[in-house]
Amino acid sequence: FGFKVACLAAVGSDENGREILKNLKAKKVDTKLIKRVVGDSGFSFILIDKSERIIFTQRGVNSSLVIDKKSEKFLEATKNIYISSLSGDWLKNLDKIFKIAENKKIKVSWNPSQSQYQVGLKKLSPFLKQTYLFAINKDEAIELALMSQTKKLSAKFLNDEKNLLKIIKSFGPEMVMITSGAAGAFVYDGKSFYYQGILKEKRRVDMTGVGDVFNSTFVAGLNIYEENIKKALLLAARNTASKIAHLGAQNGLIKIKK
Repeated sequence: FGFKVACLAAVGSDENGREILKNLKAKKVDTKLIKRVVGDSGFSFILIDKSERIIFTQRGVNSSLVIDKKSEKFLEATKNIYISSLSGDWLKNLDKIFKIAENKKIKVSWNPSQSQYQVGLKKLSPFLKQTYLFAINKDEAIELALMSQTKKLSAKFLNDEKNLLKIIKSFGPEMVMITSGAAGAFVYDGKSFYYQGILKEKRRVDMTGVGDVFNSTFVAGLNIYEENIKKALLLAARNTASKIAHLGAQNGLIKIKK
């Protein structure tokens, strides 16, 4: 999409680590923030059947990621930070990222992993209040909603995306997005609700990475279209539909000029 981007991650000293770096450089992703750690790189293999998949993962040196002074200086110079799943001492890394973002007025979009949102709202609350876009799927949204309520919520109430969006928006993020598989995506910015249905893909080959593609493309779209949520959602849907027609999480991504 024409952005200057860098990846902050840890890779091993093995052949996979070298291939990861080679791939990032080929995609014109800055690798200055990649940490080379002695050991095996994170590795997955995926079984696909009729476009559904099971992913087996060995996290390797992923948990060795540390945000050092060099990384902090680099992060201070950026305009947007997108956080996906973190492992290892992720709470400490998360704290560093959000402190930098607060000091430098950087927009942080966050799509947490299961281990992150399950630590409870008390620990997540300070970060949620600083989050620009908080993106989760419907099952995760229901779990977070249940954590926050002292009274029992009915299944009918929890099945309504608008109810979930309102509850999670009350935690402090500027904008909330809930993805719900074939049902599409729902966004709430505190004023209006937005919806984007899925676009019919030319062929359905592989669902790997669809959540990451949709969420990150939406964030990119907000930048490209100057926070026009409808346009950003449509771009995310288009990119996801294109990816689904190809094997792997990176193949088939669309290209546009700003």
